[in-house]
Amino acid sequence: DGETTEYEYPIILTPTLTNNISFAIESEDILCVNNGEKYGYITKSGVEITDYIYDMAYPFSEGLACVLKDGKYGFIDRNGEEYIPFIYEDAAPFSDGLAYFSTEDSYGFLNKDGLAQFYLDCDSVSSFSEGMAYFSLDGKYGYIDKSGKCVIEPSFSDADYFKNGIAIVMVDGNMG
Repeated sequence: DGETTEYEYPIILTPTLTNNISFAIESEDILCVNNGEKYGYITKSGVEITDYIYDMAYPFSEGLACVLKDGKYGFIDRNGEEYIPFIYEDAAPFSDGLAYFSTEDSYGFLNKDGLAQFYLDCDSVSSFSEGMAYFSLDGKYGYIDKSGKCVIEPSFSDADYFKNGIAIVMVDGNMG
């Protein structure tokens, strides 16, 4: 860990406990690894946390990882154990303490206990960034706060995440 060559490049070791790593992404001292077909997780020292059993997997975020298995999304803990059940059509990693999810008929946000904090009547939604998430309704984008309250009405033709207090939006083909 943290060792570098004389050229300051990180040393990458392929753990002997895993086979055929196509790529790995580190987050929270855990590697999300892909073998070209499936995803799994290993520690930075190469100890396997999970087999390659996930169809899609995100790096750990806020202590949990969002994963897709058998067509449903759920969340696992740092031990590779199911933490929030695999019942969602779509989901995203936790950000600002909440994770969005969708079922066949609704969008909403979960807390880390797996409880829905609120639901949204919308066409799509993003993760939170700086306390705001963008959503679309009838082709227009707006923003909600972490309580689910609409704080910027959907009036933009496109929207992006807030960063440093500013979000890029599009109106009539112009970005600003």
